[in-house]
Amino acid sequence: MSADIFARNDAVEVNPPTNLTIHITDHGSDWYWTAFALFSLFALLSAGAGFKLRPAHERLFFYSTILSAIFMAVTYFTLASNLGWTDIPVEFNHVRTHVGNRAVEGIRQIFYARYVGWFLAFPAFIMSLGALAGATWPTTLFTVFCQEVFVVNLLIGALIESSYKWGYFVFGVVAYFLVAYNILFTFRKASQNYESAVLRTNTFVGGGLVFLLFLYPICWGLSEGGNVIQPDSEAAFYGVLDVLVFVVLNVVLQVLIKDVDFAKLGLITSSTPLFHEKTPHSFESHPNNNSGPMEPNPAPAPAAAPATTGDNAQNAV
Repeated sequence: MSADIFARNDAVEVNPPTNLTIHITDHGSDWYWTAFALFSLFALLSAGAGFKLRPAHERLFFYSTILSAIFMAVTYFTLASNLGWTDIPVEFNHVRTHVGNRAVEGIRQIFYARYVGWFLAFPAFIMSLGALAGATWPTTLFTVFCQEVFVVNLLIGALIESSYKWGYFVFGVVAYFLVAYNILFTFRKASQNYESAVLRTNTFVGGGLVFLLFLYPICWGLSEGGNVIQPDSEAAFYGVLDVLVFVVLNVVLQVLIKDVDFAKLGLITSSTPLFHEKTPHSFESHPNNNSGPMEPNPAPAPAAAPATTGDNAQNAV
């Protein structure tokens, strides 16, 4: 059955890699479709589990998981369709293309859509770790910002033909180390103020994220940067990393926090409407009031007449 599905994959023919000598083949597109299916299924399962296992005010981590999975599903749909790319001449010719017996100039397919997906998906995951650890919002937002700097610099470097691309690579790696420090030390230290499950979750999930993030620049150096591996191998390398980060680590996160008391962490989200003030007549104040309109308040009593003094009484007579 799966062979029949892959046999019908004609994305590379429908959206051909024109003006390229180094690009994905049907095998790379097949893997991208597989990853797309995984992220799509995971998003649906996470949505179902979130609504079934958690009340509305305790779904923060499910919401972040669902968002990340949706962003990655859209990204991999684009990659599998052989869209969202540009052509960049390679700096190194480790991967060569031959026409007959003659090697031709290497022009590599660079998927900028991949970086857009990372830019959208990583913040939700990192903010979840910061919120769970009880880290301050400035620290959490700074960590998210550094992760975005990491992604943007790898994107800019991938789009540059000359050796100046490695300058952006270095900027990205520096940003990575800032992210790693905050997750491994700042987040973990903050989580020590709460129950052991919180510390354990930040240790395993945060440590796993830092390790996997370390592999992204390695893949970049072998693919977009150094042109050492073919785009199909690049697809497999990045795809496995993305599945481990946005599927496996999120599953581990949900399992480890299943018994965590959100109230003690201060993570109970408010039920107050966002754009409307809560009034005494709102449904939240009277959840069991099904008897129709409320009776009007009684009219205020008339003011008492002022007391008269003796002189005033005599004048009145």
